[in-house]
Amino acid sequence: MAWIRYKVFLLLAAAISVAPGVAFASDSVPTARTPPPPPGYISINGPYRANIGEPFFISISLEPASEMPVAIQLEQRGVQYSPPRFTLRPHERKLVSARITSTPDGIGWIHAMAEGYEDSFLAIDAGFLGHMEPTTPTRLPYNVPMALTLSMFDKDHKPFSANAELVLHLESSDGALTAGNQKGTLELKIRRNATVSPQFQITSRNLQGGVVHLSSTLTMGADAASLDSESITLPTDAAEWLPIFLAICGGLLYGVYRILKFDSLPRKHMVLASLALLASSGLAGFVGYLVADFDLLGLKLDPTVLRTYPLLGFLVAYIGVDTFLKDKLVSVASTSRRKPPKNPHIEAGAAAEQPGVE
Repeated sequence: MAWIRYKVFLLLAAAISVAPGVAFASDSVPTARTPPPPPGYISINGPYRANIGEPFFISISLEPASEMPVAIQLEQRGVQYSPPRFTLRPHERKLVSARITSTPDGIGWIHAMAEGYEDSFLAIDAGFLGHMEPTTPTRLPYNVPMALTLSMFDKDHKPFSANAELVLHLESSDGALTAGNQKGTLELKIRRNATVSPQFQITSRNLQGGVVHLSSTLTMGADAASLDSESITLPTDAAEWLPIFLAICGGLLYGVYRILKFDSLPRKHMVLASLALLASSGLAGFVGYLVADFDLLGLKLDPTVLRTYPLLGFLVAYIGVDTFLKDKLVSVASTSRRKPPKNPHIEAGAAAEQPGVE
């Protein structure tokens, strides 16, 4: 009988599980709560730029569109609207006349509000008053990263800040830019009311020195128009080894000239003489670089004007190191030992004061 009762129990359980309209309590309770739909927002379309005091038009709609009328209010802070309050009908797009009356930093703000929707803002360039330039003058060495920041100044070169978060885009055609994990083209955020950009690093790739070009563009967002664009030039030094190399090449050039002037010599003597001459000429070029770099004889050269170094190396090799230094050092020594001319009136007075001198 036990097996009969067990079989009846299985039949009843199967019947209950397939019967329509029958559900367990656990099936009627959701396992996870469905998140509420995100709130909509007010869509504002308008021009990127507008002049203060001149009217322009903006269009306002709701996203997603409402099936009921919605009251819209526009905040009149530095901007006047016609009308400032209105009701949007379902799927309607409203055209509103606006006019910027005042702005402290050259940015006009359109601010729209509606119940049940997130507030929306639209920034309009009304004659931005700031521009970007390096915070401190910097000279870049070759292939060495240097930290740099850009500051905002007004037309009177006073520190300037904007009442909004700005985005600074940086590019360089002959320099390498890095900031954190960013490389190449940089996008840095300038905080609201900040006057200085975040720090970044720039590395000169200009082997010959001169300048590195840095392009900066200031915007209010990824899709916003440019508030300020600057082309900044930073002075750079040539590679440290390049002037030395050019001076030695100038000395070697004179050595090659002397080798070509050799008369007929035995081959063995020719090779030895050529090697000795090239070594002495290269050494003379290096001495010429040292004389100019340390300003030993008043020959301090501009390291960015590289053409003077091979000329100096050739000149020292042509004159000869001993002759060149001897003439220069003798002239310097004679100048330093030269006594100032005596005043005859002072000497006559001193002689008259001595006893026994008439």
